[in-house]
Amino acid sequence: MYKAYDLIKKLEPRLGEEEAKELIEFIESSKGDIATKSDMQLLRTDMQLLRTELENKIEKAKVDILKWQFGFWVTIIGAIVAIWLSK
Repeated sequence: MYKAYDLIKKLEPRLGEEEAKELIEFIESSKGDIATKSDMQLLRTDMQLLRTELENKIEKAKVDILKWQFGFWVTIIGAIVAIWLSK
């Protein structure tokens, strides 16, 4: 890995001494803002956990909806049969 001084010396012929120094200072000052591979791995792990949690919640909601639908249809059919038998 290059040290700042080595990079400045390599960039000087193309950018000039002052511009090369400013560029290196800018890069070094923004190092904390850059995501690393480990940051991305942590994010990926968190996203997978969230996805699994969301899938579980969706599955639970589907089961609840089916229970309510079953209860609704049993009630409707019971009411229809009761009306039909009362005639």
